[in-house]
Amino acid sequence: MTKMRLGFPVVLLALAAANGAGAQVVAYSSGGEMSYDDSGHGTFFTVNGDAELSPDGRDVVRMSEEAVLVFTELMPDGSTRQIEFRDGPSREVLRTFRVNGTRRPIAEAAGWLAEFLPAALAKAGIGDWLRMEHAVARLGFDGVLAEAARDTSSFDQSQMFVTALLDTTVSAADFARGLRMAEGRLTKPRAFAYLLERLVGAGSPWFPDSKRMVALEAAGRLPPGEEKAGVLRAAARAHHALLSDSARASFFAAVGTLELDSERADVLGEALRADGRLPEEQAGIVLGAQRLASPAARAAVLMAVPADALRDPSVRAAYAATLGTLSRGPDRSRAEARLAGSAPGA
Repeated sequence: MTKMRLGFPVVLLALAAANGAGAQVVAYSSGGEMSYDDSGHGTFFTVNGDAELSPDGRDVVRMSEEAVLVFTELMPDGSTRQIEFRDGPSREVLRTFRVNGTRRPIAEAAGWLAEFLPAALAKAGIGDWLRMEHAVARLGFDGVLAEAARDTSSFDQSQMFVTALLDTTVSAADFARGLRMAEGRLTKPRAFAYLLERLVGAGSPWFPDSKRMVALEAAGRLPPGEEKAGVLRAAARAHHALLSDSARASFFAAVGTLELDSERADVLGEALRADGRLPEEQAGIVLGAQRLASPAARAAVLMAVPADALRDPSVRAAYAATLGTLSRGPDRSRAEARLAGSAPGA
């Protein structure tokens, strides 16, 4: 079988419902996957959002706001069947069935869906996550780590470690222990970097700074290259992840392990532009740019500060402080002009 992943890596986390009714919540990042077998039979899915499956895995019963889940079956003769699940205006699940691109009554999909959807979910990897979640319930955190250690696929291993380490019940000490184990087991830099991207990019408040700091320290130990830069860009984009002094210190320490000042400036610039970044975070990032040895890199960070952020007094003060570390020259002149142009009443 041939598989091709599209967009971002798809992370599928099957979680047991809190009420014990057997429903399965499937959470994932945007992406997709295409699979073909030797006969030319193909399965294609795209995902965006969270979906709750029925206990038998043959239907979608609830979805997060604006979520979409689409499965398409391609037959060897070129014909197609497609089912689309979409969050409706009243939070109901809307289902659309198409054959060869033409919309058909959803009732006609019943028999096909009962066979196709469980198989498609298995190809998407959800079956593996159900197995993993059962291991969590049966064996606990250590059981999950043991199962991850036995897996022979580095990608599957990293997925299993994601499941274990993003569990909100895991203590900071167990998190650090599990991450050390993952670092030893995931010998391919890309596999370990993928795990770290998921950890440093996790949103506050349910993923605390104590865990994020441990993950950022591990990121600093990655060898120089695109994998390390990718992890730090994920941290830079994380929503409200740099609010505390300790989180910013860990972030800057990891950024400092990048090989080039230009890479460091790029990561800090991305952190400044991230959606939802608060002024106090932006001010801390701008002050942290003073650690960059290259004046050109410091100037690049100043030029990356969003224009609307410069209206905030704390960001302006941080900008002025970092500006003061630049020697006279074109870079400083451009940064000074930008600050003057953003002054109130300018």
